[in-house]
Amino acid sequence: MGSQSMEDLNHYYEILDLKPGASPEEVKQAYKDLVSVWHPDRFHHNPRLQQKAQEKLKEINQAYEEIEAYRRSKQTTPSSFYNQPKVRLRSKPTALSNDEIVQMIEERGFNHPYDLWEYDLAHRVRGDFQHEYVSLILNGDKVVVDRVTGLMWQQSGSSNLLTWEKARDYIDQLNKKPYAGYLDWRLPTVEELASLMEFEEKNVNLYIDPAFDPTQIWCWSADSVKGAPAAWGVYFALGFVSNGLRTNPLYVRAVRSL
Repeated sequence: MGSQSMEDLNHYYEILDLKPGASPEEVKQAYKDLVSVWHPDRFHHNPRLQQKAQEKLKEINQAYEEIEAYRRSKQTTPSSFYNQPKVRLRSKPTALSNDEIVQMIEERGFNHPYDLWEYDLAHRVRGDFQHEYVSLILNGDKVVVDRVTGLMWQQSGSSNLLTWEKARDYIDQLNKKPYAGYLDWRLPTVEELASLMEFEEKNVNLYIDPAFDPTQIWCWSADSVKGAPAAWGVYFALGFVSNGLRTNPLYVRAVRSL
């Protein structure tokens, strides 16, 4: 079902006379009911109706198989694997000032290797924020799960530099796919993105764990700058949190909450 769109999936639910997202028990019962109604043996006395029943049963079988394949793909990793997150980071976008960025880094214990104090941003800070990364392949797509924050990240991200507005288009395309079988990918907040910063270079020359692809050297966040047509980003190449005009080109690494 990895290549199917959510429009296809919803159509399969319609074939079984179900609403999208019906439980596995509801799917199974609907399938049994429809097979009973449309079994070709019931129409052995009428070849025309029997042919129609065979075609209908084929459609019902395909719908059931596709829904089951999608459900199994979502269960590749049992929910018990993820555990309860130890730290909940802000996931709702907001507008932040320089002072609030500095406060966030200090209160969260994030790393900030580069000193930007002369620009009214964070000093060089060695934080104590810890991660527990696990790399997975779901539906053929690479992800990195942080069991500390309960976040699932794209292992890589956009291959091209994008403006802030184009970054949102990129997220929309991930959800249409759907990437790794999920429909709730989003731009990370600067708090979530800054949590990935390491104090020392660990990934080629980037201040990020080697579990992640090194292509995305700086990434957009979903947070904007208070009172300015700009947005916050994290720069893993030098190790700092800063902002830029929304028309500037940065990479995107999507995230979702478990």
